[in-house]
Amino acid sequence: MEKKRERIFFRCCIGYFFSGTATLIIGAVIPHLMKEIGLNYIGAGGILTFFYIGNFCGSFLYTALSAKFGDKATITFMTFLSVLCFAALITTPPLIVINTSVLILGLTKGSITLFNNYYVNNMYENPAPKSSVLNAMFAVGAFISPFLLSSILLLNLNWRYILVLIAIIAVFVMAGFFTADKDTLKFYKMHAKNTVNTASKSQISFLYNKDFYINVLLLFFYLGFEYSINGWFITYLKDTGIMSISLATTMVSVTWIAILISRLFVAKLSQKVSSKKITAFDSFGLVVCFCLLIATKNIFVIVISLFFLGLFMAPVFPLVYAISKSSLQGSAFAMTVFTALTSMGGILTPYVIGVISNNFSINTAILTLIFNAVLIFILSFLSYKKSY
Repeated sequence: MEKKRERIFFRCCIGYFFSGTATLIIGAVIPHLMKEIGLNYIGAGGILTFFYIGNFCGSFLYTALSAKFGDKATITFMTFLSVLCFAALITTPPLIVINTSVLILGLTKGSITLFNNYYVNNMYENPAPKSSVLNAMFAVGAFISPFLLSSILLLNLNWRYILVLIAIIAVFVMAGFFTADKDTLKFYKMHAKNTVNTASKSQISFLYNKDFYINVLLLFFYLGFEYSINGWFITYLKDTGIMSISLATTMVSVTWIAILISRLFVAKLSQKVSSKKITAFDSFGLVVCFCLLIATKNIFVIVISLFFLGLFMAPVFPLVYAISKSSLQGSAFAMTVFTALTSMGGILTPYVIGVISNNFSINTAILTLIFNAVLIFILSFLSYKKSY
């Protein structure tokens, strides 16, 4: 059973790798779409918002479909849809088709997130190390897609080639989910605590747990922060004249190299040090590095700040998910609610950034992310103090 469990975990990893490539490339191609179809900041923010609305709805859709068709069939189908969406985006269709495509891509991302976190939380007694490895694979994908796009631009090739590459990756991920062992998935679903997909009375006990709300708010503000960095920072660096678009695209990869290094390190560290302590420490570092980043236009300082920002951002998402295990009680319904509520931060914040950019400036918009950074630290500190 252990070998079968690790095979499922491997598929979770490649799923998150694809999720990372897809998530980062949406923000990376925004400047190109703005130029080619004449989008303003609000329109660009709308594309990001449609993606994260899909991410939000994906957890609900996945839960409903998996209850009827099973986890394997559902996750395979959702990944198949992403292949079609990337094929559509390659043609640079009208805005309504772009928004529809990124909405469906968001549904796929939300489905993969729920599938991965549910099974990792229930396959392992201490999910923190595996969760960090899992999210490191997201970081690998997130690093690779902007880096490849930057390389494509430096070679004077069309930026759409990156969409072709990610569509090919999606085909391999779909094949991985399609070949997953159905009996192993059923075993871990049946042996998790409270794994009923509907909201029975015992299923909603998590709503009376204060830790649940702290963790929801923490990830709400964190995802708003991370998704805005993913979606807007290339545009910010380009439109403020700090650097060229190809260099700005590379800078996002620098952040995700740091995130990858940090998540692999934290996978080991979390076996010895409290996850809450690591999260509180790193969230403080996140605030410091972000303030340094937006206070300068010196390219060297920006590179260093982005790298260390990535180091401190990295543990927050996987460790908070691991910390939430006790309040979610192994319930698929609780995991769905948790994932959906936290995703709202990722939906609202990028759009708000677009609106502020359109009405004031992108400098002002990015500055407002300090609010998110400070609240991430406060909530992680409260979570840490509650454990003592």
